[in-house]
Amino acid sequence: MAKLNLGHVVGDKGEKGDSVSGVTLKEGTHAPGTTDTYQVELDNGEVAGTFEVWNGQDGLDGAKGDAGPKGDKGEQGASIKSVTLKSGTHDPGTTDVYNVTLDTGTVAGTFSVYNGTQGPKGEIGETGPQGEQGIQGPTGPAGKDATINGVNAVEIAGSGGVTVSTTTGTVTISTPMWFGFDDTGKFCIYEEDEA
Repeated sequence: MAKLNLGHVVGDKGEKGDSVSGVTLKEGTHAPGTTDTYQVELDNGEVAGTFEVWNGQDGLDGAKGDAGPKGDKGEQGASIKSVTLKSGTHDPGTTDVYNVTLDTGTVAGTFSVYNGTQGPKGEIGETGPQGEQGIQGPTGPAGKDATINGVNAVEIAGSGGVTVSTTTGTVTISTPMWFGFDDTGKFCIYEEDEA
């Protein structure tokens, strides 16, 4: 049987096709349970077509899975060794910065503390209610009146020409005198120029 060889026929090169320049939302809000419509735009400005995308809603929670196997014991973690002042003066209205140092010697981080200022003085509160009156103490013994010629000394103070009875006799004083008690409570008679 004779073998037939066919030659390859090559046609002319075709024109360059249009490419997609973008896909933009035509209508829709992306809200769950709704459909958005997109249009496909070509680089020649024509719209090649549209397609729709359904915005699904959240499904129900799945069943809780079984607990996984226990993991290997981890290495011992580092603990805080100290908290020291890094910068600051503690003055009111300023900020202090502290270093947090681990027992490994590493500085884990810093934190700031604001030193507040003194607030305004508060208003004076209202006067409280008056307390109950205390119990009156017992009455002291009656004092003895100092008398001259049977007259109370206070009533004749500053007068003159008074007769005074004493244990040794009767004395008449004609000079104006001042009568009263000294620091010990003793009744005394003084001449006017000594008062």
